[in-house]
Amino acid sequence: RRSRRELNLKRYYFDVARFDAKVFETEQSLNKTLKKVRKASEITTENDSYRKYIDILISKCPVEEYNAIPYGDGNIEIEYNKLALLHEKLMREDHYVKMYRSLFKHSVHQAIRCEDILNSKGNGEWEIKWTLKEARTNALAKFLNAIEYIWLCYVEARVYQLLCVVMAALSIIIVWSELLFSACTLVGIDLSIFSRFIRAISQAPPFILQILIFLPVIYIAWCAYSSLFQLRLFNYYHIVPHHMSDSNSLLFSAAYVVSHSCH
Repeated sequence: RRSRRELNLKRYYFDVARFDAKVFETEQSLNKTLKKVRKASEITTENDSYRKYIDILISKCPVEEYNAIPYGDGNIEIEYNKLALLHEKLMREDHYVKMYRSLFKHSVHQAIRCEDILNSKGNGEWEIKWTLKEARTNALAKFLNAIEYIWLCYVEARVYQLLCVVMAALSIIIVWSELLFSACTLVGIDLSIFSRFIRAISQAPPFILQILIFLPVIYIAWCAYSSLFQLRLFNYYHIVPHHMSDSNSLLFSAAYVVSHSCH
């Protein structure tokens, strides 16, 4: 997928539209919650025993958004349980606003970057005209621009395609070896490709043998844990890139990784 720049650009366009709608939706929801906080602050006097909880709520509000609200709105009961629920809702919606703003900004930058690469390909200048990056001005600028142009326009896609073939072959070999492991033990015939390969290079230095034995283990661990971090449970537990995951998702993923590691 990463080797097809045009397909990636279409996906970034879709993400930009999707996250833009999400930003608008979450901002509207946060605005309603902030109005409730403002309403609670207006009807709670300074001598009220709940005033300290209202001040905590106000301290957790985004400053600019809260100050932009002229007056409070909505029905709010000044009770401990109600304020606790309002606090939890405020924190969740504030996090969602920040998360979708970050994802929207990232998608816009990626779409512009992808457009710059596609527009610069074959322009004869051996340089990518970046929209959001400043041009190089050092002594090696021309050389670095040419290397960057060749890599992004011609080499990177081929590298991804090669890695795809290598990893597909490695996956097939791993599955083959795992399926026939018991059969090899019972029949007495070694059908494991890894086993035959290690036997064939058994005279190699121990350091080389350790690396070749360790590489499949690293690949298996990478496949297992990278898939784990992409799991989504009802859009509640999921890992979001750019440090935007909430605490519940981080704790869930950490506990799941630990349980898998122990087994």
